[in-house]
Amino acid sequence: MTTTQGKAQWICLSVVVGLGLALTSCHQGAGGGFTRNGGGGGAGTTPNLVLFAEDQASGNVLSFELTISSITMSTATGSPVTVLPSAEAVQLEWRHLAVAPTIIQTASLAAGTYTTMVVTVVSPRLTVFDPLTGSFPAVTPTACSGASFNVSIPINLTLASDTVTGARLDLNLRDSIEFDAMNNLCLRPLFDVVPTSFVVGELPGDFDGVLGTVSNLSAAGSRFDFTAFSSNELVTVLTDGNTNFEGATGLGNLANGERVLVDARLQSTGDFLALDVIRETTNTTAQQLRGMVLARTPDLGIGDLTSLNLLVMDVIPAPSTGAQEPGEIVTVTVDNLTTFRISTEDLPPAEFPNMDFDRQTLQIGQFVHVVQRAGAAGFTADSVTLEELSLTGTVGASVGVNSFDFVPDGDFFVMNGLGQITASTNVETEFEDMPAGLGSLQPNISIVEVRGVLVFLGGNGVLVTKRVRLLGP
Repeated sequence: MTTTQGKAQWICLSVVVGLGLALTSCHQGAGGGFTRNGGGGGAGTTPNLVLFAEDQASGNVLSFELTISSITMSTATGSPVTVLPSAEAVQLEWRHLAVAPTIIQTASLAAGTYTTMVVTVVSPRLTVFDPLTGSFPAVTPTACSGASFNVSIPINLTLASDTVTGARLDLNLRDSIEFDAMNNLCLRPLFDVVPTSFVVGELPGDFDGVLGTVSNLSAAGSRFDFTAFSSNELVTVLTDGNTNFEGATGLGNLANGERVLVDARLQSTGDFLALDVIRETTNTTAQQLRGMVLARTPDLGIGDLTSLNLLVMDVIPAPSTGAQEPGEIVTVTVDNLTTFRISTEDLPPAEFPNMDFDRQTLQIGQFVHVVQRAGAAGFTADSVTLEELSLTGTVGASVGVNSFDFVPDGDFFVMNGLGQITASTNVETEFEDMPAGLGSLQPNISIVEVRGVLVFLGGNGVLVTKRVRLLGP
């Protein structure tokens, strides 16, 4: 995404002998299409700020954990006010938040124009791919020379009385990673704050694919409270006739305490309207993991899958002693009792009527949601669901009416037969910073973030896109 600070230099990551990681220049960024301004009016006596978090992913960094320990904001003349107190620190895996924001905080603040946001971060940790060894080392970067993990961000955010305003805290990982004088990986966190809008066609206040718990289901079946596991933030979610339910026929088929995956959009009242509500399991104690498939046993084409290595990016329940955590690589056992499915929310089935996803066809690079089987040894999957993946890369040579060639950043995809895939669009695909749709893309030049379901047709990778964002130029 083109940030309001005009970040221009995008960075890829590659690996060199003896040095672990090296930086390679990519392309220049450019401006784009959304008008980015504050939201419209809503109820209440004080303004409510709703803060989201998202990432611009980078190359061979396959996961990136970073904890937001506190956030403050201040006006030009006032003292800092607390938005996120240290007692409510939020630990996030940012890589899977590319083009898929999550909610991190709601706050009631005094009316005024805020000019500075200070974000304090701690505990950075990366999982990277080393193409020389085929391994996935964990790296703990230090602060670069002159950098601070107390990041001061210039903003222009006006909060008026009786309004609700949303803003995305955008982490530009692509420009945040550097090397120090000793050639050690270091971090210079670069954030931007991008206001969302209630105007149709402008940047909405969405959270996308967020796992959490249902509570206070309304008797009328049209609203519920939702607590996000990643941030422990509680919001009210409304449903209407356009809300898509999967794994449940509606709110009347859910119960308090159940875990669901929700896509929702901020309303001017401060509530959220659910676009999708997905129940993966009725088991409220099962460990659930979401992440990228790094390896499968046996190899594709040799036989039915018996295990897969999963790079964990999202966890439910929240990490605890003895539980898997984001950034870990977990071996998941699969057997003939494991069920396989594709999330219909993520993929219009009519687009690919002959598509398979099962023990024979699961492939490296796909993003899956696995639910642990109760009472089974180790982590044995009771179910495996194919879900959305976020990628950053370059537009290839061909840009058509409903598809374009896409070259993912980094060596991991190249070395697993995904050096170029087809990004397919449909009537539901959302375009950000692309006023002319696919006509905004320049072959072999444009840098984009894409989010969608990675499927395989005749052995070729196809990313059925939910969202495409032009980073530049």
